[in-house]
Amino acid sequence: LITTESATFSYFKFNVSNEAETPVMRKSLFVASGHASIQDMKIEMKANHDAELISLGLLSNVFNFKLRPVEFVLEFQNKANARVPISDSLTNKIDFQNDYLVDLRPDGQKMKGLFLAQLNTNKIASNLTYENNRNEIGASAAME
Repeated sequence: LITTESATFSYFKFNVSNEAETPVMRKSLFVASGHASIQDMKIEMKANHDAELISLGLLSNVFNFKLRPVEFVLEFQNKANARVPISDSLTNKIDFQNDYLVDLRPDGQKMKGLFLAQLNTNKIASNLTYENNRNEIGASAAME
């Protein structure tokens, strides 16, 4: 399903939605929307995709984008988990996560990056953050 709405030299909006089933996916749902306005001087887009993989697990993606003269935001999130059988009695559980954020505004900036991978009970993760405003600057890094 696709819908659009516009007014010449004023704004443009769109919405997209798609649901599907395939031999490898029990369910896949994609939803996106966007809005651009000359009067408000902004562009925004959002997209989500969720899928259930047959016999494996789930996959989820999120994308957000916003642009105005006083703001820039870009965000991406990706998550997945699966159960992978390696024999009749043994199954491995796998989890992944990647999150990224860039948020730039005149009164402060923020950048974040998160990575996580897990196989059964073994886990590796990193989280990097940089943030500042008119009064403070901060940076942090963490690893597991």
